[in-house]
Amino acid sequence: MIWLDEVNCTKTAAGLDMCRHLGWGIHNCGHSEDVGVTCYGGYETFTGDLRLVEGDTPRDGRLEVYYNAQWGTVCDDNFDIVDARVACRQLRYSTDTAEIYKHGGASSNTKIWMDQVNCAASHTRLENCGRSSWGVNDCNHNEDIGIRCFGKYIVNGNWGEWSVWSLCSASCGHATQHRQRLCNSPIPSAGGSDCNGMDNQAKNCSILKCPVDGDWSEWSSWNLCSATCNGGIQDRTRQCNSPPPSNGGLYCNGTTIFSRPCNNIFCEIHGQWGQWKEWNFCNTTCGNGFRNRSRECDRPYPMFGGSECIGLNFDIQVCSQNTCPGAQQQIQDKSSNSFSAGFVGGVAVGCIVITAVIIFIALLILRRFNPEKVLKRRRNECRNDDLSQLRITSQPNEYECTGRSIGTQSGVYDTCSNTEVVTAQTQCNTDTIDSGTYYNSQFNVDSNEELYENLKVQ
Repeated sequence: MIWLDEVNCTKTAAGLDMCRHLGWGIHNCGHSEDVGVTCYGGYETFTGDLRLVEGDTPRDGRLEVYYNAQWGTVCDDNFDIVDARVACRQLRYSTDTAEIYKHGGASSNTKIWMDQVNCAASHTRLENCGRSSWGVNDCNHNEDIGIRCFGKYIVNGNWGEWSVWSLCSASCGHATQHRQRLCNSPIPSAGGSDCNGMDNQAKNCSILKCPVDGDWSEWSSWNLCSATCNGGIQDRTRQCNSPPPSNGGLYCNGTTIFSRPCNNIFCEIHGQWGQWKEWNFCNTTCGNGFRNRSRECDRPYPMFGGSECIGLNFDIQVCSQNTCPGAQQQIQDKSSNSFSAGFVGGVAVGCIVITAVIIFIALLILRRFNPEKVLKRRRNECRNDDLSQLRITSQPNEYECTGRSIGTQSGVYDTCSNTEVVTAQTQCNTDTIDSGTYYNSQFNVDSNEELYENLKVQ
């Protein structure tokens, strides 16, 4: 019989019977057109594998077994239906229904590999059944066994070709490519096993580093204000390093410095003296007198807690007018020289005394208007006077009673060390000095060096 003609298979077909054809037994051929094929690769053949040849259908034919790299027949001695069922299961048919018959016709050079086969129902391969040794038999090819199997042909799945690799999952950094394959060469059927192994493969595919955009660090602490008053600026900074930009990434968006105003309070303005005004007129019309001038603490005025000007706001200067009438007598003659000289001297001394009294009164008045000024003690030859008798003097210290001063001034108890700046309100400290000791004490008052003389410890 010629069973198939115009066969047209796809690569996924599990067998010729699954390919397109004209139909079973429909053909326009003769046996001179029978096709033959030589197979390479494909399924590997192992010792004990079975096949059916020269049958009317793929399900029946002469039973052959593979051994020692060639196919050979099975003798029908003692071969029964149990053995046929084992052979059909090994040939991957789904039922235990089978038939046996004699099938001669093998060529004379074909080996007879099996004889006296005796299988149990539990066997899965014919080679494992009881039998004679390989090639040991007392048969000829007229006794070759043929079988016919029933049920569906069990097809185990086999993998098809791998697909092409997919595109890389990312253009940089860690990325992968994938490919798949299908269990379709053939597709498992009639209870056949699925393909063994993975249907997906992956591999790394990117070698480029991704751009990393920069990000800001935390702000630093505020730095010191640029000014202590009248308004300043203080800054804080941050860095584009968390992380820094790399591989072409963008720099941080924004500024690295943030500023704010600080110390918006007015600065202290300390007072400064203005120019001296013109001198006033001399306070006498003849002889010696004094005149004064003043100045204002207005260049600038002290403001916003600034200090007042340091020093006096007035200045005194000795002045001299015309000689007072009668202060000098013309010498009339030689005999009256002595009288005239005495008269003139007396007048001069009187003018000096009057001038001194005027100056002293003026100083007392000025002292009243400048109570912070501390006067120096006059020379008193170590007498025990209180500080109310202090006055200004530039006379040097010619006495041996030296040490520190103690006394009472304006109700304040003063004990002051040498070169101490003191006022009537000052409370000073001193070392202990024995009671009754006389001494002088030198001080700085209003930036002038002054001398307290002949003080006695009480």
